[in-house]
Amino acid sequence: MTMVISVPLNFGLRRLAPLLLEFSGSYPEVALEMDFSDRRANLIVEGIDLSIRVTRRLEPGDIARRIGTGTLKLVASPDYLARHGRPQHPRDLAHHECLGYTNAGAAQAWQFLVDGQLESVPVRSRISANNGDVLTEAAARGLGITVQPDFIVDAALAAGRIEAILEDFPIPELGIYAMLPGNRHVPHRVRVLMDFLAGRMAA
Repeated sequence: MTMVISVPLNFGLRRLAPLLLEFSGSYPEVALEMDFSDRRANLIVEGIDLSIRVTRRLEPGDIARRIGTGTLKLVASPDYLARHGRPQHPRDLAHHECLGYTNAGAAQAWQFLVDGQLESVPVRSRISANNGDVLTEAAARGLGITVQPDFIVDAALAAGRIEAILEDFPIPELGIYAMLPGNRHVPHRVRVLMDFLAGRMAA
């Protein structure tokens, strides 16, 4: 029996693909069809058994199980910070060139915990994209500041091409969710995969 899975592109390639291949090796009786895309799929119409979504907010009516969490980091290149100064407070970002993720919506505002309270900070973006790798590369080239998940920026951070900033002001974490087509009976193989992924991510 084939199980159709929709996974986000970057997170899917970096974190989920190895886990899905491990699952396939452990459960050879289950055939996997993996769709790597950042679009929001219609699970029922497209016949998708399970979708993985990385987000801070679910939509009304979503049927989901939280299987993990992700960390967001605010980063810029040493060159950019040398030329434009290092922001000391999230509100300082109003005077900086920020690199916006277009899938976050038209109104660009980044959220931080300031004195224990969630604060939205409007930012302006001369360069924006729907791909975190492109925005991370733009930041590494000194074109601005971006906020991206750890799984996208960690390699550039380790290489010293970018550095984390405003670390005293945490960014709310991302939820990693297993999305289901509806409230109907969940097939055993789907439950087994959700349990497998949740266990691996917790580890």
